[in-house]
Amino acid sequence: MDFEPSVPWEPQPFRVFDEHGLRASVRGAVSRILNSRSSLPPHLREYVRGTVLDYGIPDTTNFTPASEPDRVALGDLIAQSIARYEPRLRDVTVFVEPHPSNPRALIGTLRASLTVDSKEKSVTFPIDIHSEGANTAADASAAEAGRP
Repeated sequence: MDFEPSVPWEPQPFRVFDEHGLRASVRGAVSRILNSRSSLPPHLREYVRGTVLDYGIPDTTNFTPASEPDRVALGDLIAQSIARYEPRLRDVTVFVEPHPSNPRALIGTLRASLTVDSKEKSVTFPIDIHSEGANTAADASAAEAGRP
C-alpha cells in the first residue's frame, strides 16, 4: 500500500513488516473482508468459492442477533471467509454474541494463529458488527500459541 502516492520514490524499501505492522496489515485485511459482500446466491457460491466473485461475506440481513443458532452460523461464515481470503491467519474461529447495549448489533471475537518471526502466535481481534458494517479493533491478546 502506498501511503504517500505523490512521492515518486520510497526512502526505505517497504518489503517486510515488523510484528506491529504485520498485525495492523492483517487487521486491515480482515476489515476489508468483513465489509465486502458476496451477492451470489448460495447455489452458485460453491462454483466460484475462493475467487474474487465470492470475496467477502454473504449478506447478513437474514440473521437475527437474538438467535443463538444464527449467531453460530454467522460466526462460521465469517471464519470461513477470513480463512479463505487472509492466508496469513490459520485455525480461524469467530464467536459472535449479542451487543450489550444495541439489540440490533453484534460483537464478536476472532481467534487465529499468525506466524511472526518464524514463531506461531495466537492473535485475537474484537469485531463490532452493526448495520453500517463491521470493524476490527486492535489486538486484544497476542500470546504465543503453545502447540505441541
